[in-house]
Amino acid sequence: MKFYLASIILLTIIFKMSAEQTNMAYVTDESHALAVLQMERLSEAPKIDAVEKRRETLPAKDFPEGNWGQPFRGFQLSLRFNKDIYTNDEPITAILLLRNITNRFINYSGSDSANNDGPFELSVTTEKGQLLTSPPIVDWIVSAGGGGIPTNTQHKYLEQLNNRYNLTNGAYLVQASLRYQTIKKRSPEGKPIEFEWKQITSAPVQIKIEDSH
Repeated sequence: MKFYLASIILLTIIFKMSAEQTNMAYVTDESHALAVLQMERLSEAPKIDAVEKRRETLPAKDFPEGNWGQPFRGFQLSLRFNKDIYTNDEPITAILLLRNITNRFINYSGSDSANNDGPFELSVTTEKGQLLTSPPIVDWIVSAGGGGIPTNTQHKYLEQLNNRYNLTNGAYLVQASLRYQTIKKRSPEGKPIEFEWKQITSAPVQIKIEDSH
């Protein structure tokens, strides 16, 4: 009887925790995305309807179209586009979410050598496996890339893919990453004396560019 009651209690706790995780919604900070819009003088952000805005706040398993990378040191990174196929005369905007999946406040700041407006690198590979290169952006704006993320919160970024790369017709595989420094070693007094770079990545996403008809 005691074993039966204990099993019922355990199952109830597991079910409750699962329900809480499923119903949990992340708060989205869009200030970084708005900064990029102003900096690039874009007329508008990619059109995202109310349903998609609600869905992007869900846990990764409930928003698989977010193309989430593996959790890493309290972060999780999502990369998506509004569609899979673009014409060769329209802007291609990457939508990124950097999420704090811990129960504490965490900070981040990207490498200032990133070839984008914010802290992210966007690697682009052709269907033949060639990795494209992009010249560094000189006017990198620090205010658009980095900061602290409270628990249960995510920062949204926008990146103009075809402002970085000369993309022609064909299929491309795109992946986002964030490189940041962490303390590897401290002195006996507790001062940082050695650093190392860590990297958070999204899942890869395929897009295609075709002629407009």
